[in-house]
Amino acid sequence: MNQPAIIPRSPMRIACVLLACAIASAAEGRQAERGLVVPELDLEVWVSTSLRLSEPHTRMYCDRLLDLARDLFAGKAKPGSKLARRPTWCVTLDHTGSIDLGTKAIVHKERGRVHRPGAARGGGEERRWVLPVRRRCRILFAIYKRVGDDYIARGRLSFREPPTWDEERFGGVPVASVVRRAGEPRPQCPITLEAAHAKALAALVPAQSRIRSELCRRLLDIRLVRLADVKGATLRRRRRLGLYVATLSVHNTTPWYIHTLEGKHFASAKGIDGLYCATLAFQGTLPPDRKQLIPCRAIDYDTDGEPPLGEISAIEWSLRGER
Repeated sequence: MNQPAIIPRSPMRIACVLLACAIASAAEGRQAERGLVVPELDLEVWVSTSLRLSEPHTRMYCDRLLDLARDLFAGKAKPGSKLARRPTWCVTLDHTGSIDLGTKAIVHKERGRVHRPGAARGGGEERRWVLPVRRRCRILFAIYKRVGDDYIARGRLSFREPPTWDEERFGGVPVASVVRRAGEPRPQCPITLEAAHAKALAALVPAQSRIRSELCRRLLDIRLVRLADVKGATLRRRRRLGLYVATLSVHNTTPWYIHTLEGKHFASAKGIDGLYCATLAFQGTLPPDRKQLIPCRAIDYDTDGEPPLGEISAIEWSLRGER
């Protein structure tokens, strides 16, 4: 997170960036921004997107981003919650960039044994038609503190929007599939191009769990500082059973207290070969801008590719350290 920076008192800046005046063009009539208030954290959250594939898709994408923010900060809070005054804290989550959807389907084939009722087992394949997707988007996240009519930027971060699971595996959005047994004629795509495009457009959604994990990973600086065997002795080489006791350093860079933190952290240990997966299960109180050492269990994690990013499955906040 960057160092705090004071935003000068500018009506245009405050109105357009922090107070959530409409970002979408009035001529287009496409609402591209949503907001909610979290009274428990004295917080207002605003999300926006610059996508313009269609008006319904723009609204849907913005709603999904708002669901992400609600899940991360608000829990069961609903849009429209009110405070007696303007919230002290403001979080903005801006989705910028573009998504290109292909106009010609690509066929993915997966061979295997076909089990069909009333027929003997035999070789065959599944043909899956995929519309290619090129996602060139970024997530811009910032935390601001309101001081009078000014806003202080407490932290900013930016990262490339991660793809969905289908985009990562197939390079696009699957729109249809047909199973063909060996010897049968080659099937054609069972839906029209217009129907395939409409289906793919509805499936162009943000990868909410991946974005959430990426935000948590950057807001909470988590590092593996010690790895020991189950008896507590410091490791000098990997153990045969692959069971360890890890100590993680967690730095809470947010202005709120953390009481629950669950997830997984992947890291290598200094002086020891290999990659390890530590399971984080914290219950307690971690104040803002503080670090804490948290013991947890760890196992060996073998991978031939890039190590996976850590993921946070549960997090619980409070404003004053009271649950």
